[in-house]
Amino acid sequence: MQLSQAYEKGNGVKQDYQSAFEWCRKAAEQGNAEAQNALGVMYSLGRGVAQSKEEAFLWYKKAAKQNIAKADYNVAISYYNGDGVGSDLATAYAWMMLAQRNGDPDAEQAMSRIRSEFQDNDMEPAKLLLADMYDKGDDVQADFASSIALYRELAGTETKVNDGTTASEAQYMLCQHYFVGRGVPQDYPKAKLWCKAAAGNYKYFAFVVLARMAEQGLGGPKDPQEAEIWYRDAALMDVADAVLYLGKLKSQSGNHNDEKEAYFWLSLARQMQINEADAPLQQVSAHLTPREMESERKKVKKWNKTDSDKRWKQVMFP
Repeated sequence: MQLSQAYEKGNGVKQDYQSAFEWCRKAAEQGNAEAQNALGVMYSLGRGVAQSKEEAFLWYKKAAKQNIAKADYNVAISYYNGDGVGSDLATAYAWMMLAQRNGDPDAEQAMSRIRSEFQDNDMEPAKLLLADMYDKGDDVQADFASSIALYRELAGTETKVNDGTTASEAQYMLCQHYFVGRGVPQDYPKAKLWCKAAAGNYKYFAFVVLARMAEQGLGGPKDPQEAEIWYRDAALMDVADAVLYLGKLKSQSGNHNDEKEAYFWLSLARQMQINEADAPLQQVSAHLTPREMESERKKVKKWNKTDSDKRWKQVMFP
């Protein structure tokens, strides 16, 4: 990296951008984060190499994965200007927040500039993006403490939850963290609380998690009736997993009417190309007459003809 800087600036050697690029590339390919960011700048400016905003962006991302604040800044600017990647104001702001958190001196002013272009000054989607980046650890180093802090900011409090799509995503992520004990101690009651908040904002998969918890007795006593309601709500919103699990739940009750209904849900799941429905569907079929099965298949056809908005109106919360 020092040789690259020497050639670039002409320190002790004749200034030679091509040689600067070659030495920088070698260091970057060996994993030197500063060199990766510098290589991105060279590609962006066409200094010592043919200009390529796309290559610049790729090298900025590599450096950013190693917590280089200026690389975070450069990724943000790339998203802001649409250089080498599609223009995306929310993603630009998320990366600029990251740059600011990592100590880039220019990030605060840039954040103010980007913020002025948001409609209604709505920064919540960008904060959710940053939380997800910390959570997944794909583009930046994973940091559960930071992701959970941002999710909590967006979700509201345990006694006064926020509304809206962004809030529901954050609430569902908190549910997931507490459910598996990722970044926080495992806590089923808190998982249930946050999943209920997400369900209240119509986060589909929160219904499934709540149903599974009720069915298995996690965060409270086993309650098959509550589980059925959550599954049914999710099924009415066309969540395939809920259709399958509801069919399985009904097939296990030992009640003949439930077996007929199980046939309906499992047939619907099979129609959704869920292979896992095959075995329980065969098992429940053995308990039904051909006429009963035909009756349930007619219900499936009726379901397919029903407008999804009408099904949504049947959703009820336990």
